[in-house]
Amino acid sequence: MSKNTTLHVGIDVASKKLDMACMHNNKWLQTEFANNAKGHAALVRFLKKRSKHILVCVEATGIYHLELSLALHEASNIEVMVINPRAGKDFAKAMMQRSKTDTSDARMLAEYAARMAFVTWNPPKASVWELRAIARRMDVLSRQSVAEKNRLHSCLSELIQADIEVNIRHLKRRMEQMQKKAMELIEHDDVLLQKFTLITTIIGIAEASAIRILGEVLMLPEDMTVRQWVAHAGLDPRAFESGSSIQKRTRISKVGNSHLRHALYMPAQSASMYDEGVKKFREQLALRGKTPMQGVIAVMRKRLHSIYGVLKNNTPYDSRLFYQNTGNLA
Repeated sequence: MSKNTTLHVGIDVASKKLDMACMHNNKWLQTEFANNAKGHAALVRFLKKRSKHILVCVEATGIYHLELSLALHEASNIEVMVINPRAGKDFAKAMMQRSKTDTSDARMLAEYAARMAFVTWNPPKASVWELRAIARRMDVLSRQSVAEKNRLHSCLSELIQADIEVNIRHLKRRMEQMQKKAMELIEHDDVLLQKFTLITTIIGIAEASAIRILGEVLMLPEDMTVRQWVAHAGLDPRAFESGSSIQKRTRISKVGNSHLRHALYMPAQSASMYDEGVKKFREQLALRGKTPMQGVIAVMRKRLHSIYGVLKNNTPYDSRLFYQNTGNLA
């Protein structure tokens, strides 16, 4: 195969590994790489040894494809296309793919790159990456502060109590500094400012929560549906049944972006107290026998629907629409 020939590559992305497939010298070439910075660099070197023009296709798989896509985008002579998982599924059906494994999925994506119109992926702009970095740092500092407050509650030593209190104040100052930097970033970017203004019309979402939520959702492909947002956050229900004897309670999958899920928790709690539409929704869930925690999770999920709606439609939040759209849902 000449280096001047375009190499069509498919990569099946998992949390820890990448399955790569491409047609090279009239035969399938397949291998695995780690899904981390070292693995991405090895993948780029591997591809560049085989062609000077490389087209790579990956599916939008939650958070796991983003760093890979960015590494490929930044490499010379490599273009990357990120497709909706539904497009990949439909293409596999059209190709009459009978098995579904990491290997077969990678081959299917390579075929997609070769046969379908190639749409080059453009990463989120630098300000969005920076916002996500700040938001995640705020999340880390918040968790550390909560842990220290829990230690303070159970500590009997006055010396240790004093030291913990100093650290709590220190963490609070650092969180305030991060929040200030995030707001400066938002205020200097018209698009970010517009999104921030819209999301804070949602009852329960204040400045800190808006920063953390926007830092995650603005990284997602624009063509994702609200159901994919919910799955991305790990808030989709997961049933567990086996035969007629094992039927466990349905729980959320928690397979997805824990940062986004954590950022939605306090807004859901706040909305349950101050948003009339959410209050009615919680009352309906309680009448159907849902536990308080199930109610909170349901509000988190529907809050994500609200965020999706206001950002996609560029319209402020309306509590009456929340209850109208969710009153018939468990």
